[in-house]
Amino acid sequence: MEKLKLLLIILLIIGMGDAIYESYLYFQPKALVCPDTGIIDCSDVITSQYSILFGVPLAILGLSWFIVSIIISFYDKLNRSMFPLIWYMGGFLGFLYSIISQGIIGKICIYCTLLDAVIILTIIVMFFNRKKLIKSG
Repeated sequence: MEKLKLLLIILLIIGMGDAIYESYLYFQPKALVCPDTGIIDCSDVITSQYSILFGVPLAILGLSWFIVSIIISFYDKLNRSMFPLIWYMGGFLGFLYSIISQGIIGKICIYCTLLDAVIILTIIVMFFNRKKLIKSG
């Protein structure tokens, strides 16, 4: 397996694991393992009004994004189309929403921040992987 594709899959698995945990926390907030003092307070972020978008918990939207991204990563032909670019733009908008909402709340969720970092890294790796696929095919 190519290094970029392997890195992409590792990032997607990490992101999916984090999104699964955040989804679980949305429904079982007492299971949260995170400091709740000072600026780092996952509970305030995960249970805030900003944790739901279009009636769906943001963690579930993130999990869906990672699942579809994993599927995309295995189909080179699909990666040559415009769909991944549009899909990853949606991930970038989710990243921006997360960062802005944590800024508005005034608290940081370490799990959300990890997810944000993985989304950005995934988009960067996917861009270079796609560029390589287009050149080779």
